[in-house]
Amino acid sequence: MKQPVGRSVLVLNDLASGRLHDLNRAARLVPYYVKAMAMSLRPDSNSESAGYAIDYLMRLADEAERTENINLVKYKQPTVL
Repeated sequence: MKQPVGRSVLVLNDLASGRLHDLNRAARLVPYYVKAMAMSLRPDSNSESAGYAIDYLMRLADEAERTENINLVKYKQPTVL
């Protein structure tokens, strides 16, 4: 877990190429999970298992983004006219 998240993105992209945009989004929103997922997959994993892992990361990123937007709306300062 001491490696930067960018290295984890590259490892996952090597296993399932063509999903770099999704991986970059997940790295921005849930970097800890991206690093953990890259560590959990073996180097000889097939692209199908890496695809499932990236799909799971996307669900986590969607949840984080939705929660972040709810919190932003919840604590938004009122506009004074």
